[in-house]
Amino acid sequence: AIMKSVATVIGLATALLSTSAISATYTFQQGLNGYTGSQDTYLREADPATIYGADEDVSVDSSDGGGESQILIRFDSIFGNALNQIKPTDVITSASLNVEVTSQGSGFTVYNMLVGWNQGTATWDSFTNGVSANGIEAGTSVISSYGANNSSGNVPSGPLSIDVLASLQAWQANPSSNQGWALLPFLPSGTNGIDFHSSEYFEANLRPILSVEVSPIPEPASIAMFLAGAGLVAARVRKTKAQ
Repeated sequence: AIMKSVATVIGLATALLSTSAISATYTFQQGLNGYTGSQDTYLREADPATIYGADEDVSVDSSDGGGESQILIRFDSIFGNALNQIKPTDVITSASLNVEVTSQGSGFTVYNMLVGWNQGTATWDSFTNGVSANGIEAGTSVISSYGANNSSGNVPSGPLSIDVLASLQAWQANPSSNQGWALLPFLPSGTNGIDFHSSEYFEANLRPILSVEVSPIPEPASIAMFLAGAGLVAARVRKTKAQ
């Protein structure tokens, strides 16, 4: 009888996991399913006052026209309780920024941006000599790193998936801290620039995509069902011992 009760609880637990904690994936891409929250641009030291927010491609390079270039990218309105938003109770298990590289290059490092910016106004000069990973403009911790500090084509053309799990997990607790990312070149030798399509690119399917996989926390009713089963086992055990 006890084994039968244990089997019952195991069945309840399995049902709990299969019905209440099924993983889901949120996908954010400019123009996809009505989403319009993408922001991206690049900053050029060689043209420090020029705004590139409307360009169809962005570039990161340590030597672009005699100076550095940096990429900024962000996805707004991704947290909340609407249909295609990451819920406060979701458990984020993976997150990737997926881009279409059009020009292979040295590589780059990814940092969380700490200050607000807008693709329609951001320039090299609107920051302090471009973006610095100084704990003020961008964080000091590297979120992801690709390629190497040399002039080789370390990152090939084609799809590139950038791991940004740490960022999404941090921003979920405080959504207003989501200021996106800065992609900075390797200095001083990352002289082979990398380009990829921006959210303004005419082919919508090649624009940057933020993909976030989550596992929802089980519903209270399901948890109650599991606890009821556990109580049943405990009661059976006590009754058997008394007999």
